[in-house]
Amino acid sequence: MSARRGFTLVELLCAFVLLAILGTTIGRLLIGQQRFYASVGERLAMRSQLRDGADVLALALRHAALQQTPIVAATDTAIELSTVIGAGTACGASGAELDLAPEGPSVGIPLTALALTPDSADEIVAYATGSAASPSGWSRARIVAVTTHPASMACATSPLLSATDRASARVTAITVAPPIAVTSGAPVRILRHARLNGYHASDGRIYLGYRRCGSGCNAVQPVSGPYGASLRNVEFRYFDVTGAALPAPVSGAALSRITRVDVMLRASSLGVVDLPGLARSVAHDSILVSIGLRNAP
Repeated sequence: MSARRGFTLVELLCAFVLLAILGTTIGRLLIGQQRFYASVGERLAMRSQLRDGADVLALALRHAALQQTPIVAATDTAIELSTVIGAGTACGASGAELDLAPEGPSVGIPLTALALTPDSADEIVAYATGSAASPSGWSRARIVAVTTHPASMACATSPLLSATDRASARVTAITVAPPIAVTSGAPVRILRHARLNGYHASDGRIYLGYRRCGSGCNAVQPVSGPYGASLRNVEFRYFDVTGAALPAPVSGAALSRITRVDVMLRASSLGVVDLPGLARSVAHDSILVSIGLRNAP
């Protein structure tokens, strides 16, 4: 019978050492990859917050110079204005009531889109048809009531609606004061008085916040962020038609001179960023957006 041999102690020790070296190497690679992807995620999240904040502010500010919708307060850390929460096309009007084309027509593209449901605390601007005594232009009025009713009640003869919509669709009916004389096809904007500003949240960091305002402003709602720990991380700068900077806070007659708003957002990563070739530290980034106001004077 032949003798059966196993592994010697030296061979087993060599095998364990090799396995330990291989396991350590694989572990370090996995930890390095985990740190790399976590760091890339931190940077992407930070830049995403910067872009989100810039997009929100740009959308709100581009409508600020629409006639009858001025900026009402402007500081280096906050801006207060009438934001557009909906736009539509009048398909009919009767007295103090404006009827907007359906949001979801059976055919064609929608002529009305409401991001939020308007209420009696909001306002409306509509392009009113003028006369020899009163030229055409945007007119502003307060919303008294908002309801819906069949299109056949007010928009039955409107060429903006298909036969199917005239028979079965419902339109948004808005009662305003004072009445605005509009014709079918007139553009309409729904306005909500709001304040956008950087604020300290409970976690100690700065967020871009939204407040609905009227006689006063309600509780702040976060829009984007975080942007570090300083209120200066959300900063507004104002300029007139010549490009000259307007000192903040801008007040009085100078508010109507604003033709451009620069928004500077600065952000810091929530965690430490560890990327090859860079020192391991908290990352910082910023974005500057210059917004030219529509129809600025």
